[in-house]
Order: sequence, then C-alpha cells, then structure tokens
Amino acid sequence: MIREICQVKAATGRKVDCYFTTGHVKRFDMAPLLKPNCGPVFQPLRDRKTFMSTMTVINGTLAFDVAGNRNEYKCVDIDPETIFQEGVLV
Repeated sequence: MIREICQVKAATGRKVDCYFTTGHVKRFDMAPLLKPNCGPVFQPLRDRKTFMSTMTVINGTLAFDVAGNRNEYKCVDIDPETIFQEGVLV
C-alpha cells in the first residue's frame, strides 16, 4: 500500500503532524535530522523561521520548499513510509 500525506502542521519543537490519506495522523520528529553536523541538505532547516515557512506537502509527502518555487527536485522531503513507520500515532 502506498501511503500519501495530504496535510502537515507544525507541532512542538521540530515535530510535525502528518495527516495521511488513510486517516492516520503521525507525529514525526525532525530534530534527529537537524543536528549541528546534519550536512548541507538539512542545514537550512536548522533555522526555525525557514523550517516553519517552507514546510509543505509536495508529491504526497512532507517537504520543505527551500528553493521557494515548489520544485520537487529542489526541496527537502522525507519518505512517507519513514514517517508512517517512525512517527508516533496522534
């Protein structure tokens, strides 16, 4: 089964509530991905303002539109299966 995310909302800290088309809501913690040595892909998201302002859904998953043009090839996205499996049921 392919699970898709249809909506995302910021929760406390660096957690994101991800609403799946199946009706499930999973809270996914981005903090482990945003440690100081996270590398260049996640580096812009360490800034809280960027994290909040770029959070969106692109192609059925949690994405961060860091380029600002909704280009799926220039965003940071997280596999929805990872979110579903590692996220906490809300």
